[in-house]
Amino acid sequence: METISVKPVGWKKNAALFMTGQGISMFGSMMVHYAIMWHITLQTQSGLMITLMTIAGTIPMFLISPFGGVWADRYNKKYVINIADSVIAIVTLIMAVLFSAGIEHPGLMFVCLVMRSFGQGGQMPAVNALIPTITPTDKLTRVNGINGSINSLVMFASPMAGAAILMIAPITTLLYIDVVTAAIGIGTLFFFVKTPKQEKKDTNTVSGSRLTPDSRGFFSSCKAEDADGQRLAKRGDAPIKDDNAAGRKKDREDVSMLGRKQYKNRRTEQ
Repeated sequence: METISVKPVGWKKNAALFMTGQGISMFGSMMVHYAIMWHITLQTQSGLMITLMTIAGTIPMFLISPFGGVWADRYNKKYVINIADSVIAIVTLIMAVLFSAGIEHPGLMFVCLVMRSFGQGGQMPAVNALIPTITPTDKLTRVNGINGSINSLVMFASPMAGAAILMIAPITTLLYIDVVTAAIGIGTLFFFVKTPKQEKKDTNTVSGSRLTPDSRGFFSSCKAEDADGQRLAKRGDAPIKDDNAAGRKKDREDVSMLGRKQYKNRRTEQ
């Protein structure tokens, strides 16, 4: 039997807007990431500082990513992405204002990288989880391939673009650019990308079957009876029944009864 996949109306435009907005936001974020690394390298000439900054930009993302997947599954994916991107933009904006005021300290960059890494760790799993919800099943492989190509292009072009801008402008320019690209990504997702409503999971299920009010009452009573039996057994008021032994005894009685009936039948026939 042929399976017909239902294609949502305008899904191509929807997916294109989503991937374009997130690609622009990611491009600005990666430019700032590499720009901060190069700025630290030029200012400190210290291998230890470069190592610390690398750890600050990667370890938080590694730690928060599993939780980001859980949040994307439990809550509205659009909100998870926008909240994470907003946190990154706010942190970057605060850092840009401080740098514009002449307050430049490696510790500020360290804190900025940590916060940005946490935000990216929550954003990326939600982005990957949202794509299947706005794409038909038979087109998902193609869309994932396009999204992977966009990410690869961003990873390739952002270091070069960041280095080029850093040569002709201060690092604050890159920070403000990142805020603008984040705003583009947030606005595109919030106003133009249509996402399906998040379905609430029904907790009143047992082994994938929905419980009716009567069945919920039945299971609740069974649970209460089991708890009462355990309390009686602990006090010694009631013996603990061995269900297996009782079953085996009943089987033996049934066999004996069957044997006696067969014996009486044979005597009657004789």
